[in-house]
Amino acid sequence: MQIYYGHLKHAELAWKQTYELMKHGNLVINSKNYNPRVLEMFFESVETNMLPDKCTRILDRYLECPLDFWKDIFNGLSKEARILYVIMAIAPLPIEASILRKFYNNYIQKKENSYEWKNFFEVQIELEKTVIRTDLYDVTADKVLVVTFQNPSAKDFLIDLLKNNFFHYKNIIDDSCMYYSQYVEYLRILDIIGAPIEIYETIYEKALDAIDTDSILFYDKYKIILQYNDKEIQKYNSNFKTYEKYSDIGMGRFIQLLTMYNTGNDNNIKNKMKQIFMIIMRNINNYPELVLSEDLRVMPEAISVMYKNGLLKNVMPILEIYMDVLMRNWKSIAMYDIEINDDFPDVWEKYLEKHRYEIAQYLEKYYTADICMAAMQDDKEEFECSIVLCEECFFQYKLEIPENLKQKIEIYRSWIEDEDTNNEEIFFQNNMKKQDIKEIQNEFEKDFLFPIRPKKVDNLPEWIAQSGIPSEIKSILCSKNLQDDLLLDKFINDEDSLNFLVKFINYEMQLPDNICDITKKFINYVLKQSNLNQEDIYKFIENVNYRENSTWPQEQLKEMCSDIILENEMFLPNMVEAGILIKSQHWYRCLNDSLLIYLKLGILLSQNKIADFYKSIKEDFLDGPDIYEKIVYVCTNLYETDYFNFKKYLLVPAIKGIYQELLQHKGNWEDKLIDYLDYEYECENNEITGGIGNGDTDLQIIEVFSGSELWSNIEEKFTKENIKKLQEVGIIKQKGISKITLKMIQEKGLLHEFGIHEELEIFWNKINKYKDEV
Repeated sequence: MQIYYGHLKHAELAWKQTYELMKHGNLVINSKNYNPRVLEMFFESVETNMLPDKCTRILDRYLECPLDFWKDIFNGLSKEARILYVIMAIAPLPIEASILRKFYNNYIQKKENSYEWKNFFEVQIELEKTVIRTDLYDVTADKVLVVTFQNPSAKDFLIDLLKNNFFHYKNIIDDSCMYYSQYVEYLRILDIIGAPIEIYETIYEKALDAIDTDSILFYDKYKIILQYNDKEIQKYNSNFKTYEKYSDIGMGRFIQLLTMYNTGNDNNIKNKMKQIFMIIMRNINNYPELVLSEDLRVMPEAISVMYKNGLLKNVMPILEIYMDVLMRNWKSIAMYDIEINDDFPDVWEKYLEKHRYEIAQYLEKYYTADICMAAMQDDKEEFECSIVLCEECFFQYKLEIPENLKQKIEIYRSWIEDEDTNNEEIFFQNNMKKQDIKEIQNEFEKDFLFPIRPKKVDNLPEWIAQSGIPSEIKSILCSKNLQDDLLLDKFINDEDSLNFLVKFINYEMQLPDNICDITKKFINYVLKQSNLNQEDIYKFIENVNYRENSTWPQEQLKEMCSDIILENEMFLPNMVEAGILIKSQHWYRCLNDSLLIYLKLGILLSQNKIADFYKSIKEDFLDGPDIYEKIVYVCTNLYETDYFNFKKYLLVPAIKGIYQELLQHKGNWEDKLIDYLDYEYECENNEITGGIGNGDTDLQIIEVFSGSELWSNIEEKFTKENIKKLQEVGIIKQKGISKITLKMIQEKGLLHEFGIHEELEIFWNKINKYKDEV
């Protein structure tokens, strides 16, 4: 482990890469191919922009067998063997040798002088020496010869080969394609290697045309026999196989193609797949008991792909159908099993609120049965695992485990026999070994990995009291409620940011109270504290993507800012001295993203580039990821301190933007405004508890200018009397959560009666008034 961590230290990778590879340490040192030379080859291949999880995947491949090794093998094969090897790239493995022979013969028959080519059996024998393995399976009267790769990295090499030489080998793959499953593997490879969309579209159409061809999936063909033959299924599971999420039975092929749909496909394919998707969902809804587990397993991916590619607009009804079918088929609804909540977080939250009672009931029944079964089988490991999964699932759904279930668990626990404790010495030795490895890991984290991370401050008053800073600076810090100051909120979360703020106060002896003042004084301060200049700081901020990543290796920063560092080799040390960057080991971290934004704004303001200043305000604050309150806070601050420019650069474009947006909607002004606002209020127990609406920044700017928030004004109209009226007309249910939209109220003719029409009219008139004024 120490050798591995030594490589990590000297590799000077990105911080997140180092962190992921550190966590991967136990798997690495326990690999049968672990050796320093392979590690050296791997670390030399890592690029700073490589995703952390990709680093771990590539390391696993290196430990299995490096690509250079396979390259030498490939180049040493005969022409025919190389062709069969490439053909296997699109074969679902393991595959019957007789079917693989069809692929090979299908290709060579289309070539001149095919009689001069080696026959399949000769090529098979050649590849058996290094690339493939063959096994006899007792699944038919005559037994079946089955082919697969000796090692997973044999397939990885093929992917790499095709990625760099696709058009050289394209004809081999095209001419050997005969079955649907081949086209599926072909599409996977095209996606991985980033092939042109035109090629992907062509193969996708061919896959659709081949959807009724025979199944060549070995497991699906012989599943019934394999399941009841321990020897054969063990052989199948121990050898390399292509991972298949779908099944050739049920709706598997159609669902598989849905998951592989690509935005670039033409309208004909788009309409066809949209129709297929809706038919599948209709069948699932109407006949839930007939849906296969294999189909349910891949449905979340299909729903996600349909949504992301514009074939599905309203996710909620589909999500409700899917979850209902899972529960009716007694399947796990743990989030790591369904993997759908991350794709539609807002819709998922609405679903949870709407169906919280049904989910709670289902989870109690499901885990009662699951834990009880483990106890009855006297399987202590499975029993404890089921309890952990139960606790995790209830936590994921933000639910408490019912007392009734807790009591049952304790009863079931009493059924489990005590485990044999005769092997205490072995247990002790293994535990000591784990402790030694854990100590090495802890030391690596503490001394090398974690010092670059911000040290969080959870209690600001306590930090101020214990920091040892002069009383005068303390009084300035305490004179302002920094925890409510949304302009300086990023400067009170960690020690480095607070230390910067303390030094700044020591220099200015006051805290700025508006955004223009902050930007001017921050840039003046850092320039005084270092040998930096405005031009270099501005270039740096423009060159680094601080929104997505705030920690960089030194070499990556040098590459991104090569023009600056070439002229000024002290640039990075000066940035550290000024407090803009924090340095530890070979990493640099920006103090916080707010500081970089303020410095950029301060430079623009000092150069009197007012238009660029407000453009940056809109990009970095108003259109950025900040919370609604902060956006309103910034707008209000600018409105109060820089009214003329606020009006010129924010208000005028906002009014024009909203007006143009309203013109896109149909109907009279009321219809246009209701469609644009898209307000949806949530009512529970006869009270408005929340909702969603148009979060357009332009709308917020106009609300700041007018001094009135339309959402809140309309929310006030939902009085007890009006809530009762909505119940009478069927918009609000007596129990549970109800959704109320302005369109619903309009259709029931209640806008005037509730006073909502008046609020809408006031806002509409403001827009027209502002439009005419500007």
